Amino acid sequence: MTLSTTLKALITKHEISESELARQTGIAQPIIHRILNSQNTNPKLETLKSIADYFMITISQLIGEIPLNAKNDFLKTSDQVFCAVPLITWEQASLWPKDHEIQRKNTIKILTNFQISSLAYCLQVKCSSMEPVFPNNSLLIIEPNNTPKNKDFVVIKLNTYHEVVIKQFILDGGNSYLQSLNPDLNFKNNSILPFKKENTYKGTVVQSITNY
Repeated sequence: MTLSTTLKALITKHEISESELARQTGIAQPIIHRILNSQNTNPKLETLKSIADYFMITISQLIGEIPLNAKNDFLKTSDQVFCAVPLITWEQASLWPKDHEIQRKNTIKILTNFQISSLAYCLQVKCSSMEPVFPNNSLLIIEPNNTPKNKDFVVIKLNTYHEVVIKQFILDGGNSYLQSLNPDLNFKNNSILPFKKENTYKGTVVQSITNY
């Protein structure tokens, strides 16, 4: 595969547009367009590294020297396809995915066999406040592109917190609410909140990996 065909395959697989890839990597869209159309077959190393880091593959894979399925991003076991998602901090999640430097600098990846987008990320539970739903040390795979449905667990950036929090999304009639995961907190003030526009939605939990 050439650089152009590899990048086209990655864009198709991860369902991302040229303009969004440019925004996420900080590369000018005309440069990406020329690469896709084989008008630029020898871009700068910095450009290649930014694109490869975004898709979590190597430069050798990006330019076609190594097949894509030789890396975790396309690793196959039997009929399952595993994708690698970055493990980020709860504070970093409050800026996700606007700050693409988080994804570039993060080196810890978690494998998942769920069908996810390139914007998916992972959080690790660091306390017992979300038990019994998510035990301490659980790994949570988050998909920002999902539209939350009733009783989904969502990642929310509230105005009063620097970090994100996880709440259960509740639909009641035409109204939507955020409910605490810990049933003991549901009797306290502010444990059930209306879902407001100023609450920044950061994704839905699509998988929980429990570590014992």
